Amino acid sequence: MKLTRSLEQAVCIITLLSTQDSTVPLASDVISKRLQVSSSYLKKIMRKLVVKDIIRSVSGNNGGFSLAKSPKKNFAT
Repeated sequence: MKLTRSLEQAVCIITLLSTQDSTVPLASDVISKRLQVSSSYLKKIMRKLVVKDIIRSVSGNNGGFSLAKSPKKNFAT
């Protein structure tokens, strides 16, 4: 199975956000630097994740992105 580059980046974004404090959104420019991808490319992927309600976008000076749901809730048994 061959994964697309966009899918790989989406998984990396979700993984990165899952390791962050959920109360403090992570700015897209910080994410693009950590993943070493262009900001415009990253924003296209993140927009799709927001539409699918996987991540949440927070606007404002201290805005950014965070997971829409707690990873602990999704994988609790």
